[in-house]
Amino acid sequence: MTHLHASYLRRSRYVLGLHAATLIVGCSDAVISGALADGVAPSRVRVIPNGLDFSRLNEAATDLRATLRIPVESQVIASVGSLKQLKGHDIVINAFRSLPGEPHLILAGSGEEERNLRQQAEVLGIAKRVHFIGETKNTGSVYRAADIFALGTRNEAFGLVLAEAGYFGLPSVSTKVGGIPHVVLNGHTGLLVTSNDTTQFQVALATLAADPALRRRMGAAATRHVEQHFSAPRMAREFEGIYAQLAETPRHRLGWRQAVRNVARPYSKLAPFVERVAR
Repeated sequence: MTHLHASYLRRSRYVLGLHAATLIVGCSDAVISGALADGVAPSRVRVIPNGLDFSRLNEAATDLRATLRIPVESQVIASVGSLKQLKGHDIVINAFRSLPGEPHLILAGSGEEERNLRQQAEVLGIAKRVHFIGETKNTGSVYRAADIFALGTRNEAFGLVLAEAGYFGLPSVSTKVGGIPHVVLNGHTGLLVTSNDTTQFQVALATLAADPALRRRMGAAATRHVEQHFSAPRMAREFEGIYAQLAETPRHRLGWRQAVRNVARPYSKLAPFVERVAR
């Protein structure tokens, strides 16, 4: 069995021999779509979403609002993730700038884009309300301090931080990429927009910021969705079922002989491409 947590390029899928696996399991439809496109039979592909350890998230948390001296009446937007271009924090900062009043933005994470993002906040005149707190093991403190979660990511295999935010009853604004549409149900547990579209992101964020009732409704729906579909025990049960299924697989359907059969169709589909390159 091969377990995928990222979308591999076509070249990498062939070089790594992923098609030879008896079963390919991915954390989202987006992750396994490449294998299906290569010609792997649907019966040899499964999606098992990531699961959260709720007990870890519920560990004692610090009062982040008090630590950062954020007024009790201020609205807080939060984002968690590596500070790199792929995660789209620049889009979140631009969208945050347009919100009325004196809201605050908490960015949890570190990375090579931190300097640029700090400079962006300075240029926009909002640096005093944008808090870079670095990496934290207690992400629960970040979610508890927030009213809305925002992730402007440009690519995401699953969106684990969106599931975590949902568990804490936060409505999310994010993008329609990768596995996110299964984690955040657009119009039900949050709002999803086109990737790299700052204007759409601004409108979605402003919509949630201006409507407390909508935030409460979406936040409650997000908690139910996460508890039902993204718990660690649920994930463990699904993997237990797969291992039991594989353990009962007849020996003649395993080993190198079966592996050769498994790769036959994907590699036959690759032949025309190789031929074109050779020309």
